[in-house]
Amino acid sequence: MTHYTSGFRHQKYNSICNICFLAAQDNEAWGSQSPARFLRELSRKQHFARTMKSHLIPYEGAASLWMRGVRRAFPKFLNERQRLICRAFEEEAGTKLFKAGR
Repeated sequence: MTHYTSGFRHQKYNSICNICFLAAQDNEAWGSQSPARFLRELSRKQHFARTMKSHLIPYEGAASLWMRGVRRAFPKFLNERQRLICRAFEEEAGTKLFKAGR
């Protein structure tokens, strides 16, 4: 049985690129809101940039995180986050680990 959330198969929304550690209280409070909706307020806090970088979440400039429309923004977010995660693994390993275009 295939489950869908916002039109995406569970393989997409359960992707490692869509996982972020949050306190259960925050996760429940934000629920299925658009990230832009609850992160705009947080983006004004001093620790925001450091937190986003440490969680490898793309947030700068025209990042998909700020886009409207889940159908367009979510696939773009997964790609952006995948690049950040791959880059972090490669920096830690000190060598190229992944093919270009990933």
